[in-house]
Amino acid sequence: MITRRSLIKGLGVRGLVLLMAVTACQANVKEQKAEALKRAERYVEQVNYPAAIIELKNAAKADPTDAQVYYRMGLTYLRMGELANREQAFQAFSRSVELDAGLLDAYLKIGEYHLLAGDHQRALEQVDLVLARDPRNVDGLILKGKIYAAQRDSARAIAAYEEAVAIAPSQTQLYLSLAALHAEAGDLKAAEAEYRRALAVDDHSIDVRLALVNYYAGQKRYNLADQELKTMLALVPTTIQLQMQVAGFYAAWGWRDKAEAAYRAAVEMDPGDLGARAQLAQFYAATGRMDRALVEYVKAEQAMPASLAPKRKRAELLLDQDRLDEAKLLIDEILRAAPDDLDGLVLKGRYALARSEGQEAQALFGRVVAERPQFAPGHYYLALVHRQRRDLQTAKSELAKAIELQPGYTEAQLSLGELYVESRAFPLAVEQAEAVLRDQPNHADAQLLLGRAYLGQRRFGEAVEAAKAVLAQSPDRAAAHALLGRAYRAQERLPEAVDEFEAALKLDPDMTDSLEQIVRIYLEQRRPDRAIDRGLAQLATVRDHPKTRARLHDLVGQLYSQQRQAVQAEAQYTSAIQADREFLDAYLHLGELYTGRQAYQQAMTQYQAALAIDPTFAPAYVLIGILHDTQGNYRQAAEFYEQALKLWPGLVPALNNLAWNYTEHGGNIDVALKLAEKARAQAPDDPGIADTLGWIYYKKNVYLKAQSLLQESVEKVPDNPLGHYHLGMSYFKSGNQAEAKRELETALRISPSFPGADEARQVLKQL
Repeated sequence: MITRRSLIKGLGVRGLVLLMAVTACQANVKEQKAEALKRAERYVEQVNYPAAIIELKNAAKADPTDAQVYYRMGLTYLRMGELANREQAFQAFSRSVELDAGLLDAYLKIGEYHLLAGDHQRALEQVDLVLARDPRNVDGLILKGKIYAAQRDSARAIAAYEEAVAIAPSQTQLYLSLAALHAEAGDLKAAEAEYRRALAVDDHSIDVRLALVNYYAGQKRYNLADQELKTMLALVPTTIQLQMQVAGFYAAWGWRDKAEAAYRAAVEMDPGDLGARAQLAQFYAATGRMDRALVEYVKAEQAMPASLAPKRKRAELLLDQDRLDEAKLLIDEILRAAPDDLDGLVLKGRYALARSEGQEAQALFGRVVAERPQFAPGHYYLALVHRQRRDLQTAKSELAKAIELQPGYTEAQLSLGELYVESRAFPLAVEQAEAVLRDQPNHADAQLLLGRAYLGQRRFGEAVEAAKAVLAQSPDRAAAHALLGRAYRAQERLPEAVDEFEAALKLDPDMTDSLEQIVRIYLEQRRPDRAIDRGLAQLATVRDHPKTRARLHDLVGQLYSQQRQAVQAEAQYTSAIQADREFLDAYLHLGELYTGRQAYQQAMTQYQAALAIDPTFAPAYVLIGILHDTQGNYRQAAEFYEQALKLWPGLVPALNNLAWNYTEHGGNIDVALKLAEKARAQAPDDPGIADTLGWIYYKKNVYLKAQSLLQESVEKVPDNPLGHYHLGMSYFKSGNQAEAKRELETALRISPSFPGADEARQVLKQL
């Protein structure tokens, strides 16, 4: 028999020391993991997710076999948002189920990832794994229902939710989901029955009652919706918040008198409640009664003379109405009374943001966030600054933080969704819009965001429906007409598209985007004169709108430029600057016009004028860099591209041009590669970037990669001699003489004098 004593004896002194060292090491590893997990939890509470991820990775390094560590890592990545982080979450959840097949929620998270990616089959596979082990898993059944709903298989989706109801009949949200599915399938009677089933479970549920109100309102059955509101107020204690929600419904339905009475009732419940009075003031402002709105805040100031809160609210309203001079006077008054008042600093930041004073706004909001890191609006407004300065990645991170700190923060959700549309992450934009619509089914801005995301996904029919849903409630919503016009244009229903854009302009003459769509249609139809005439006609309708006139003059100038009518284009750009000297695009377009004439000093003057107005305007630095490049001043060009990237780290032309500059004029080729790859990641379809990146790989002797990128470039821009020259040189270096000869001859046939033409001729002599 081997006893502990005999084991120790057999090990000897050296073995015993080794055993003790291993035991101590194991204890140390456990301690390291535990400490890392504690730090990760603390960082999650602080909404510092990148730091939490680092600690979770430390824990995984200490113990690579702990499935829970990877599971927590996946949840943290999900909280961070962004497609790249979702991919990381997917990897973490996948690792967790490899280590512990019993982590059913991790399988569901993997299924949700596949659903978001549109891979319904793989999503279903994950659900089936879960339900095979736990047929009564309600979350699994819900996900199954969502997958079938995404496949437009209403019958199976309803069946999945009914199974969930049979297991968890007290979860009222299941009935609401069933109601939505029945409504989408066109069975309105069944949808209404589901709302009634939910009320049978909990007739005091405010969420269910409000969902039914929204359902009736969506069908314009406002009297039935009003009955449900009255029933709700009779069944549950009426709070100020609930009374304001009722008022909000009346306002949305256009029941102005009832809305005002309901807001008044909320104020009378507690005359000192600033929130209720603020809602009443905003209602007055929205209905064109600005003076009455301001009176409400003055009343609050009189009732609360020791508080700055009413003054802050009045300043917010003035900012919302773009009455910046009046707002500034009030903000200064607030900060004189309390120089370190963070809410006052937020207002000052908003004023700076409205005036495009990006550095000042960033400093103010940065201070607010540093002193109050859990203050969601601070992160929201800081995101708006970053968006204005085109640092979209930081803007997204700040918006995600704001939403995490304040779930249901509608403005932040919609702003994040808009950024996702802008960066072509359309599934994530849909997710943000749907998150808002779950709580506010008739939210017009969320419907419009959803429609724009559908357009990006080429789901044109659904985009049409989203626009029509808004117009059904608000026929005079110009943005909805514009969205419908874009959807019709995508469907090539051009006459209907023009009609919708014209309707948008009639409702809002400042909506220059709609005019741009109209003139693009005319240009596609090869009717440039009609496009110019339409732009000039719109100018006649906005005589008292200098900012809009500036944009319109600039648009007409671009139309003239495209038709090579330089004199008329110059006159329009000059008129744009005269209308609004702070409209920077006109300076750039005028500078580009002068560059085309090789009037480089005149172009430089325009770009410098733009920078005198806004020293942080990165595109002007890029164009000055291009001027220096054109004149052979490569070092100065690089300096201006570098300055642009300090201000706007993701500015694609600056990334591409600086990469090219470094490659061709003595810079660091590895840095050039990183710059070009970053540009490629943001603009994957740009042939110029493909050419730059391909040429860098050529310089690094990676010929196969170079050829793939350069071939892509010449296919997209077949008349660019430089692209064919680059591709030909790549073939030559890799030994493919026939292809090299063909490409180099093509380059010289297009232009005998492009940069590199002499080298092309020398190489051809060798072939």
